[in-house]
Amino acid sequence: MLVSVITLIIAIALLSLSLRLSDEVMQIVTTMIGRFCLFLSVIYAPWFIQLLIVLGILMIPVCTQRYSLRRTRCSRFCLARIHCADAIH
Repeated sequence: MLVSVITLIIAIALLSLSLRLSDEVMQIVTTMIGRFCLFLSVIYAPWFIQLLIVLGILMIPVCTQRYSLRRTRCSRFCLARIHCADAIH
């Protein structure tokens, strides 16, 4: 549990730092290390937290992503269904 919390703190710190950097190489390196630490924190998390993360990912609607190039249909579990393209028609 402690390893999961430590890697999560490192991941959040590195990902927030990467947004503030102006050097592209350092931004890419800190983003990659931050994502790896985020991946490790998910692996070392207890099973119920892993289950909540998986359920949260499944509940995020793809159709409401701002820069999504593909048009997908909203699921009936979509939290933002009124903003979906297929809900308008």
